[in-house]
Amino acid sequence: MPYIKSIARELAPAIRANVVSPGQIYFDGGVWDYVKHNAPDRFRDAIERNPMGRMGRPGEVADA
Repeated sequence: MPYIKSIARELAPAIRANVVSPGQIYFDGGVWDYVKHNAPDRFRDAIERNPMGRMGRPGEVADA
């Protein structure tokens, strides 16, 4: 995000700079699906560290 922040500050009069930074996204067949089935402790730790108590979903990112 520092990159976008610096662009926004420098070019604010001319353009608007936006960024979508979704974090961990879970979907069937994805990396986190693999981790869930092959390293359940790591998956559980990732969920516990997430303030929402879950991972994001692809549709939530698409809506952004």
